[in-house]
This record gives sequence, structure tokens and C-alpha cells, in this order.
Amino acid sequence: MRFDDRGAARPDFVLNKAPWDKATILIVGDNFGCGSSREHAVWGMGQLGITCAFGTGFASMFYDNARKNGLVLPIVTPQARDQLLQLASDPGGTRITIDIAARSITAGDLVIPFKMDGATQTGLIRGGDDTLDSLEYADAIGAYEASLTDRMRVNVVK
Repeated sequence: MRFDDRGAARPDFVLNKAPWDKATILIVGDNFGCGSSREHAVWGMGQLGITCAFGTGFASMFYDNARKNGLVLPIVTPQARDQLLQLASDPGGTRITIDIAARSITAGDLVIPFKMDGATQTGLIRGGDDTLDSLEYADAIGAYEASLTDRMRVNVVK
């Protein structure tokens, strides 16, 4: 919808108009990401400069892919989403800040708490992913694998 068949920006699409053409945050509807179970949906948002989308809920596979790829998805109440949408619709622009550690969104004088599970919050703050998290336990994993090999070793008697 944002681009035509040749890849040119459609001038009437809201994210192609100032000041929204510089937006890095989307305010989205209920169950955003439903039907977008592949990582490509998250990657595509990143390619367009989107770093965060907040809404009232997200499809579980989309949410998990977003977490693994650093896309921030704060969950807010419908009332908070509507307040933020109203502020964001101002053509004069509204600065919106997301504090992941405090789990809060600030827009002007408005401060809105959001929900985010602890594992997602920690991963976003640390900038890690499941593979990097596993590498922290490389020594313990190696020791376990060595013990498993010793227990499974069969003595062959000739």
C-alpha cells in the first residue's frame, strides 16, 4: 500500500507524508502481525526504519520473531493506544519516547505504562538473542555433553 507496482512511494499514503515519513514507531490495531508468522514481516519493518510498534496485542509468532530480531512491541490498553494515536496524528509532530527498562512510553506530558514479559525486556536491553544467550552457557553445555558421552560409553570386551 505504501509503494506502487514499480516501487515508487505513493504520495497519498500517510507514512510517505511529512512528518510521518520519518516515523520509526507504528501505532497498530489489535492482534497485529496475525498471518505474519515468518521473520520476513519483522525484517521488512526494519528495512523501512520501523523500530517499534505498540498496540493492544500481537500475534504470538510475530511477537516472538520481533523479540528475536530487536523489534520493540510494547502492549498498551486500548485507551492508551487511542490517546497515542491522537497525539501522533498531529501534523506538527509529536515526540514519542519508549523506555524499555521502565516499561513506559512518554509523549508530551503523557506517560503510559506498557506490558512486556521479562525475557523480552531483558533481551531487548542486552541486545541478545537465543543463540547469543546460549553461548553464555558454553562451558556448562560442554561439560554436560562430556558427561553424557562418558555415561553412554559402552565397554566392549573381546
